[in-house]
Amino acid sequence: MSPIGIIAAMEEEICHLRAMLTEQTAAIHAGITFYSGHMPLQGGCQRPVVLAQSGIGKVNAALTTQLMIDRYDVDLIVNTGSAGGLGKSQQIGDFVVARQLCHHDIDVTLLGVAPGELPGLPRYYDVKTEYIELLHAIASQQHIPYHTGVIATGESFIYRPEQVAYITRHFTDVIACEMEAAAVAQVAFLNQVDVVVIRSLSDIAGQTAEINFAKYLDLASRRSSQLVRAFLSRLSSSAESVGVE
Repeated sequence: MSPIGIIAAMEEEICHLRAMLTEQTAAIHAGITFYSGHMPLQGGCQRPVVLAQSGIGKVNAALTTQLMIDRYDVDLIVNTGSAGGLGKSQQIGDFVVARQLCHHDIDVTLLGVAPGELPGLPRYYDVKTEYIELLHAIASQQHIPYHTGVIATGESFIYRPEQVAYITRHFTDVIACEMEAAAVAQVAFLNQVDVVVIRSLSDIAGQTAEINFAKYLDLASRRSSQLVRAFLSRLSSSAESVGVE
């Protein structure tokens, strides 16, 4: 069974998952530590995983994703951690699950493409429907508040009203913003590797976001780690039920 890659930007976002790993080993590539081991799952099974703390931002996320694909032969990467909410009726601690990912800070519209689009690449990176359905089933059974839609990525912390207005004006169905996920999705797309993005809201963009982020980061990280583990359990169970190895 191929290992599943898990990437988060910050120590606070990866430490809860790392504490769950058994048979843990570590290796450093390009200054990034990759933790290999097994994740104990529901039903007593274990799944091989590789964890990495990428660092904040799209370049760090892209580098980590490519290294993980090249060196650990993962066929699915889960990007997790915290995010800032952009949707209606959201609360801190809610989950956001990406149906699509986009770059909100790319603008080469002079070349005749839409905001967020690079020539020759998709404007939106899709997540496979079966992963979203698995997460929907988990959230429904456990009564977990969550939102599904577009998660927008850029190299800025979004907290000013004009930043929020720009993103919501140019990108439809955006539910959250953060600083790594679309870069992970773009590299995964180019390598034909699946990606899933599971985040928990540490703040609501535009609503004293900078204060709430620091206050609720650990809560968001702990909750997203729990949902990632539940997702891996359901994913492994589904694979076994159809004889996937």
